[in-house]
Amino acid sequence: MIQDIISFSMSNNSYAVELQKAPIILSATDYLPTNFQLQNSHYYFKFSNIKVELINLAKILRDGNTNITESSKILVGEKGDELFGMLVDSVIEIVNLNGELDNNFFEELNESSNVIAGRVEISGEKLKMIDIEEILKFIKNRNN
Repeated sequence: MIQDIISFSMSNNSYAVELQKAPIILSATDYLPTNFQLQNSHYYFKFSNIKVELINLAKILRDGNTNITESSKILVGEKGDELFGMLVDSVIEIVNLNGELDNNFFEELNESSNVIAGRVEISGEKLKMIDIEEILKFIKNRNN
């Protein structure tokens, strides 16, 4: 059950992801070089002496290319024994849904890709809900 979400922006679009799937929020400027541009998903950075693959979420969502600014963040999660990170323009807020996701979630079919699970409405704004499992499958399939 989804308890909390992180809302974030990319290219002036608003998205959300389960906090439990990406519980660590890092400042991108602390981990990535100046003038960094993510061209592919084979970029890694070190976090607590652990190698983390940086996923090009903007490319997967077909939402422009993310440049590093002071507000850029990396959302970090764990799959098995590997860490992954997703670069976003900014984190808007962390929202506790108090078990009310069912009242706020809208499934959408025929989305341009299956990495969007649907939309969640927070404070009157509908955010595209990212499906982390599908993102990781997409990356794995592309890397094979």
